Amino acid sequence: MGVDEFENLYGEMLPVVYRYATARLGRMDGEEVTADVFHAAATLFQSGRSNEVTPAWLMAVAKNKVIDRWRRDERRNKIAHLVERRPQDMKTESAEHVASERWTDVMATLDRLPVNYRSLLVLRYVDDLSLAELAERTGVSESAAESALARARRAFRGVFEEVA
Repeated sequence: MGVDEFENLYGEMLPVVYRYATARLGRMDGEEVTADVFHAAATLFQSGRSNEVTPAWLMAVAKNKVIDRWRRDERRNKIAHLVERRPQDMKTESAEHVASERWTDVMATLDRLPVNYRSLLVLRYVDDLSLAELAERTGVSESAAESALARARRAFRGVFEEVA
């Protein structure tokens, strides 16, 4: 693979990796993971192993880096309860902080849904697939995809009310 092919792969896969990572981690961590994925690709390319840098390889690296972030955050959360918040530490929460908490609730809700519902919702609302594309991707008719998406949204609402 030459430099031109690498640049083409980068141009094609950057939005895909970015959407994948930010949908699962939020904007800041998603951007960092995206940068890490392409840094790993450039390193592999520079080492003479450019033929290994494929779209599948990039997505596998992205998946592993997202999982690493989740594990890191899980370790941090295990000790977070040990730090007690005092009234003087509590300040008016910014809109960004509230949005961040809402994002956390959305992610917690998605984690509690069955995999098929989670996949449908992510494909539709994160990857922005049309109903026709969703039906094609899942191998069902458009009406079946629409019904499944309606059930997934209903399940999401039910779980979100419990989480939030």
